[in-house]
Amino acid sequence: MGEFKRLGSNIVYANFNRVVLCTKKRRLLDALAYVEYITNSIKTKELFHLIEMSYEQCWEYLMWLDPVRNFELLVSVPYVA
Repeated sequence: MGEFKRLGSNIVYANFNRVVLCTKKRRLLDALAYVEYITNSIKTKELFHLIEMSYEQCWEYLMWLDPVRNFELLVSVPYVA
């Protein structure tokens, strides 16, 4: 988790299966590029190169209370092959 913070993102929630990040980016494409940069940067570290990381959802707005109670305004994510 320290690596995410070192690269400039805020961790909203994390457990062994899921990480929710705040990128502070205003545009969806900027946020997706930033997430790609972060995951690629972390995967290059020898300690983390076997961990599978990918994004599943992007939110324009997220009000987080806990893992069960949150409000999300989803944004359509373009498929990148």
